[in-house]
Amino acid sequence: MRSINLNGREVSYEVIRRRVKYLRIHVIPEGYLRIVSPTDDVEEVIREKENWILRKLALFDEIPQEAFEKFPLFGSFYEVERGDETGIYKNRICYRDLSPLERFLRTLLKKELLKLIGSYSPLIGRTPSRVFIRKNRSRWGSCSSRGNLSFNLMAVSLPVDLIDYLVVHELAHLIELSHSKAFWSIVSQFHPDYRKKRQELRVWWLTVWANPLWRLIMEG
Repeated sequence: MRSINLNGREVSYEVIRRRVKYLRIHVIPEGYLRIVSPTDDVEEVIREKENWILRKLALFDEIPQEAFEKFPLFGSFYEVERGDETGIYKNRICYRDLSPLERFLRTLLKKELLKLIGSYSPLIGRTPSRVFIRKNRSRWGSCSSRGNLSFNLMAVSLPVDLIDYLVVHELAHLIELSHSKAFWSIVSQFHPDYRKKRQELRVWWLTVWANPLWRLIMEG
């Protein structure tokens, strides 16, 4: 592992030599850089990307340390334990293997989503055609032109107020598919602090991906 000083911050990095056309920089949740490069000479590129790297590291600094060992679920962090049964027991989440754990998480999330959708649909004036839970590596949720809503399985990790925001966000897309002023006007009726919540979701995204068990679930 090497290190470089970026605007007063000492940043560690490792170089992985591969036959790639372009150098790639990955900012790792633990706070270092993993650089895939055809050459060992990478310092110049790191300095060119300094601002981007420091912004990413600043976000990673907000990841709770618990996330690296404990399992985030509905905004709380649980000890992880392997056992014959899958479920939540006080401050522990127990699971036998990944498949029943994923089914358990889907059930929890689906119940919460349907409850919130049932509350907000009459207020917003739209009801989704169908609701899906998917494993997505790029977004928390989406709305199709057919009126179907999809939510990321990882949303079950979030505090309920952020799941609430996601539901309102996607239901609003049933009226306005784009992120127009009209769309944000709808969202702000129920979440006037939506800008703050969007920032919180960015940190939670990194928090979930920092957790080893969540990575296994999402990559499985």
